[in-house]
Amino acid sequence: MVLITYNQKSFHMDDTLHRELKKMKEQVLVHNDMGVVLIDGRPGSGKSTLASQVAFFLTDGKFSVDYESFNQRQTFDIMRKMKEGDCCIIDESFDVINKRTSQTSANMLTINMLQQMRSRKVFILILLPSFYDLDKNVSLWLASALLHCYRSPEPLGKRGQYVAYDIEGIQKLWLYGRQSYSYSLKIVQPNFRARFTKYFPIDYKKYEKMKKKALTEEPKEKTETSRYYQQRNILMKELKDSGVSVSDISKKMGLRER
Repeated sequence: MVLITYNQKSFHMDDTLHRELKKMKEQVLVHNDMGVVLIDGRPGSGKSTLASQVAFFLTDGKFSVDYESFNQRQTFDIMRKMKEGDCCIIDESFDVINKRTSQTSANMLTINMLQQMRSRKVFILILLPSFYDLDKNVSLWLASALLHCYRSPEPLGKRGQYVAYDIEGIQKLWLYGRQSYSYSLKIVQPNFRARFTKYFPIDYKKYEKMKKKALTEEPKEKTETSRYYQQRNILMKELKDSGVSVSDISKKMGLRER
């Protein structure tokens, strides 16, 4: 284990993870790239703790909870203000970049923004229960690594354990394991296994407060979005019933004609 110390805060990190993250920092900051790390696992497996440690190290101790997002609006706001060397954590991103909503405008906008982050030389950590639920454009073409957290024995065993996969490992899991959401060793061997401590290097109270606030905001955002689509569909039907062609409706509302 390597001792990580910044701003009078210290914790231990696995040697192999430390070495691989150092390589990522150099690749991103020196060679004009972007580092996307997926961190998944069952609720309570320690994803947020591990992510906070990774983000803290990647930013040389500069990471703060202000760069952690819990819904789509927060994700957009943070990405717009990110600068070279910054790190963003998209926490519980099932609803942010979900494969089941891959064709929605919001999902496509998120992926487009992620792709543009490369020019800014930044790090993006994406947290969710299973990377199999992530849009494949992110899993297969943007992600550099996957850290799969687990408890031993599952589901209520000891926290602080994970296995790591590189790009090739992610691709094999996605190809052969996605139907059953399997991480079986028969599909692919992880690059390494490791442990992490329970130390949370950022303001935990502020983190919990922001997370609870975001959870109350999210249903409101979804309700407003749903209301917008309902109103749009009613308007489109009225226009069509009044004799306006589909082509003209599409032009008036800025939509593609199908």
